[in-house]
Amino acid sequence: MFPLPLWLPRPIHLNTQPHILTSFALSLLLVFRTNSSYARWEEALKLLGGVLTHSRSLVQQGCSFFVSDKSKRAMARWTVAYVVTLHDHMQEEVDLEPRLKEILEPDECALVMAAEHKVLQVLHVMAEILKREQLNIYQVDLMTRSITFLYEVLGSCERIFFTPIPVSYTRHTCRFMLIWLTTLPLGLYSAFQWATIPVTGVIALLLLGIDEIGMQIEEPFGIIDFDSVVGRIVRNVDQILERSKSTMQFADRTFGAPHVL
Repeated sequence: MFPLPLWLPRPIHLNTQPHILTSFALSLLLVFRTNSSYARWEEALKLLGGVLTHSRSLVQQGCSFFVSDKSKRAMARWTVAYVVTLHDHMQEEVDLEPRLKEILEPDECALVMAAEHKVLQVLHVMAEILKREQLNIYQVDLMTRSITFLYEVLGSCERIFFTPIPVSYTRHTCRFMLIWLTTLPLGLYSAFQWATIPVTGVIALLLLGIDEIGMQIEEPFGIIDFDSVVGRIVRNVDQILERSKSTMQFADRTFGAPHVL
């Protein structure tokens, strides 16, 4: 080891016992925070996966159950509009109107933009489209379940977005770690001498990295690629609409006309 030059002030030596005794508490704080943040991130992924599945199902059911092409295309348009407005609802500084103009008719777009809660307005229109179709009770129940699920997704997303991890918990963890890392070199110097600097740097890098991961995934809608989910749903809906007529014609030729329940 290389001792300090005589002209430098002598370092303060601290016993490492306080750091040993409090390290488990710091570990628990970091683990609880990271686990809570990961649970929020994982739930957001599952919700978006459910939106993808039920959006496909809803459009496919509309193409199979609805008689008029107008209603089929209306349900497809409004299903895509739901995903786009949900994306806008969970993001900040997103210009919604130009995107809706590419999906909805001008009067439909104006109706959504005038609403205070745009996602609820879209879901209301989807329910009205379903109500005006002459479907049997089983078909109505099947499509209603998908629309109900989209309502539940909206509520779950709002819960994640508007109720972050308590600020007091985050602040206490940061203060605890700041004091712990600041005093750590004083306890390590007697054992590591000059190596205290890189050793402390590595320990700080690892602990701060864990804390940073927890902070990033705490708000999942800021890091999840929501645009890719929207793009996938748009492509799937377009494909279902394009192939629905040819698929029905093939089924009629192969299996005969469908039986009315």
